[in-house]
Amino acid sequence: MFYVWNGQQWRRRWFKPYDPKTPKQVYWRARLAAGSKAYNETLTEAQQDACSAAGAKRRTRPRLGQSGRQTGQQYWVGKQYKDKPPALRPKARKPTS
Repeated sequence: MFYVWNGQQWRRRWFKPYDPKTPKQVYWRARLAAGSKAYNETLTEAQQDACSAAGAKRRTRPRLGQSGRQTGQQYWVGKQYKDKPPALRPKARKPTS
């Protein structure tokens, strides 16, 4: 993998990112997927245009030095899922012998 840092090109080995797939992580990914699907399937073109206009006024959170205007989908999903859901119940542990 090559990248540029301080004007110089560097190389490092690529590795597969660790993905623990915890119940909490899987839940949030499913929730985001459902929100994105709902944006595409339930909103009309006019509603999507309104979300795009509203999202263009807001910036995304800077991560890795990157930040920009929100898309209409980012704005709508963030607005719809702003409140956190009820806490997930922890898994039952197996009794130890």
